[in-house]
Amino acid sequence: MSLQPEPETHPVARAKAPWPLKAESYLLFLNMKELPKGVYDKLEEVWEGEEYGTFKGGLGAVMIVRYSDTPVGPYDELILIPGNFTVPQPSSANSPIKIPKKALRIARIYVSQRTTTYNGRLNWNIPKHLARFSFSSPTSSSSSSSSSLSPLTVRVFPPNSSPGDSTPPFFACTLQPFRWLPAIPVNTSYVPISLLMAQPPCPAAPGQAAAALFEVEQERKIDAYDISEKNEEAVAAGTE
Repeated sequence: MSLQPEPETHPVARAKAPWPLKAESYLLFLNMKELPKGVYDKLEEVWEGEEYGTFKGGLGAVMIVRYSDTPVGPYDELILIPGNFTVPQPSSANSPIKIPKKALRIARIYVSQRTTTYNGRLNWNIPKHLARFSFSSPTSSSSSSSSSLSPLTVRVFPPNSSPGDSTPPFFACTLQPFRWLPAIPVNTSYVPISLLMAQPPCPAAPGQAAAALFEVEQERKIDAYDISEKNEEAVAAGTE
C-alpha cells in the first residue's frame, strides 16, 4: 500500500490489488549469516540504513515464479528474500496496529514485464525491476507430462541484453523435479519459514513522474514486454 496519494498519471494499465493468479513456482532455501555487498538495487540502497531495520539472518529463500494468468498478463519473476530483518516500531505504545519485531524482506525482485513492475511497486510496496528471463522449457501446464519432469534451466539477464549476445546471466540454476512422488496440493502453512513480510517504503526513480507523464502525453505505446533499461524509469514508482 502506498503512503502517497494515487498517481494521477499511469504510464501503463493500472491494476489494483487483490490479484487472482495462476503460477508455477520454485523455492530455493538459503541461510545467510550476513548480507552480501550490493544486495539492494541502486534505487533501494537507502534500505541499508539502520533506521529501516537490521538484518538478523535466519532462513531465507530465492523464489522463481512463472505466472501464466494475472490481471496484467503472464510474466516471470525472480525474488531474493535474504532472511529476517528487525522492523522499526512506532513511537507510541498505544498504536492500534500490531507490528512484528522482525519479519522477512524482499531485497530484490526482477520481473519480465513493465506493467507488473509499476503495479507491484504501488500495490504491495515491493521493489520490482526489469530483467530478461530464459527457461529451457515451457511451463508444465503448457507442456507434456514427460517434458515437465525434465530438468529446468533458468537464466536471468540484465534488461539491456538480447538473446544470443555475449551478456552473461546474473542468476542461473538448474532445477530437477522429483520423479518418484505424485503431485500433491501445497499448503503454505507447511513452509518452514514465516511468510510475514515487512518492506521499507519503495523510493521512486528520480525522473519517474516526468517520464510517466511524457509517455502519456506523447501517447507512446511501449510493449509491456519491452524490458529495455530505458523503459524502466517511468514504471519505477515509489510509495514514500
